[in-house]
Amino acid sequence: PISFDVELTKSTLSAGIRSYDNSPQISKFYPNPAATILTVHCEGINPQSSLRLINMMGIEQLRMDITPSFSTVQHIPLETVGAGVYQLVLIEGERVVSAQKVVIIR
Repeated sequence: PISFDVELTKSTLSAGIRSYDNSPQISKFYPNPAATILTVHCEGINPQSSLRLINMMGIEQLRMDITPSFSTVQHIPLETVGAGVYQLVLIEGERVVSAQKVVIIR
């Protein structure tokens, strides 16, 4: 089931979609922008999932396969990733289930 949250004020409109099932998702990540370490919190993950950092040209720069011992909180080292804008993607099987924009700075 999915619910919608809508907040109306005099000067802003914001809407959010919140899923109440146990579907895999990136629930939060920080810091953004990141320089050396990116902390990622995932929910509803399973052994067929992976976290990937993909550049704006669609090239995978980093991949972390999820194993049974995978914690819901991961600290991803960014030393091998150049500065730029990336998509942090949670993939289940071959399907993208969650994606967030991440900025890497040097």
